[in-house]
Amino acid sequence: MLRPDLPGWLLAALRGVTLVAWPVPLVDYVVRLVLAEQRWRFVRENWIDGLAVLLPLLLRDEVRVLAAEVRALRAELGAARGGITPAG
Repeated sequence: MLRPDLPGWLLAALRGVTLVAWPVPLVDYVVRLVLAEQRWRFVRENWIDGLAVLLPLLLRDEVRVLAAEVRALRAELGAARGGITPAG
């Protein structure tokens, strides 16, 4: 998760790196799976690689939801105290 207060050019560069780098493990796993002679055996023997590829897909939205909830809670606590909450 990137901080929204970063300069626009830096946010764009970091998002670009993320978009390019993120699918690399997925492509690697799929290529090795397709090339494997015994695919079920490959999955059994490389289950940790499969988990490493799937977890970011599954947890991506969960992290966003959690971050939004934390921000909302911080805002509520700041408002309850009568203070100003930090941006981001």
